[in-house]
Amino acid sequence: MPEMPVLYLCWFFSVMLFLCGIYCMMLSRNMLRIAIGAALMFKACALAVIACGFASGNLAAAQEMGVAVIMIGVLSCSVIVALALAVRRVTGAMDIRNLDKLKD
Repeated sequence: MPEMPVLYLCWFFSVMLFLCGIYCMMLSRNMLRIAIGAALMFKACALAVIACGFASGNLAAAQEMGVAVIMIGVLSCSVIVALALAVRRVTGAMDIRNLDKLKD
């Protein structure tokens, strides 16, 4: 059985990373900062999955799921960055308010 303070620390840091990611995404209009916030949220999910596996004693499966979450996070963040570069090329800024100018 794993030690409880370690699990509480994992859950605490997971929740704090997720809240920092939400804070970063909600208060920023810069698309790169939004991508960083999404990356923080995916890392928090990976940490929570691994902590669940550690608590249940099935660490190998939890690590596999954590790697899958990290890969999905990298893929989605790369799509956000590619969209940010397209917006930058068309409008000259990475502001999300300029997304409607891509229709033209």
